[in-house]
Amino acid sequence: MAGPEATGGASAASNPKAARILDAATRVFTSEGYGTASMDRIAAEAGVSKATVYAHFHSKERLFATIVRQECQRQATTIINSEMRSGAPLREALNHIGLAFLEFLVSPPALRTFRVVAAECARFPALGRAFYKSGPEVTTRALADFLEQARDRGQIEVDDAQAAAEQLLAMVRGHIHMRCLLGVEDAPSRERLRRQVEAAVAVFCRAHSVEG
Repeated sequence: MAGPEATGGASAASNPKAARILDAATRVFTSEGYGTASMDRIAAEAGVSKATVYAHFHSKERLFATIVRQECQRQATTIINSEMRSGAPLREALNHIGLAFLEFLVSPPALRTFRVVAAECARFPALGRAFYKSGPEVTTRALADFLEQARDRGQIEVDDAQAAAEQLLAMVRGHIHMRCLLGVEDAPSRERLRRQVEAAVAVFCRAHSVEG
């Protein structure tokens, strides 16, 4: 599979026409599903020609991956990067990161995207790969980088930062995300999400000798 994007996240966000295509594609994908959605339909929704859509994104797969990557970077990795610069105690920083991550996961746009991928990835395996590389992999790598920096400062004992990041995000996600994804639970309160995150972070900090 080629790289997940033709137009980079920053350039797409700063290009009004590309941004309009992304907005239109998001509406079409979530309302019609990935398999049914056509580039003709997306072009019509965006008010541009199909050639213009292809000029910016090259393929439907890349267009979808760009949507996922931009939303992931906007919601999840932004808070991780800000915590890297904040100098806050590690436990506090992890609580902030975890809450931002969980709030993102249970937000209506993220849930709609997960449902599209889950429904379509058996027929379109490349879609699942593009989603993973553009979403979960981006977030996990950003958190692993954060943990590596904390380790270098002597704030945490961790041998494999990537594995530790995966474990922490899995604990933060818990079953709340699945319940929301399946419609078993709607719009959990921020306080409920906060308690879930703090419990997960507490276990993680004990396992990795984080003080505080």
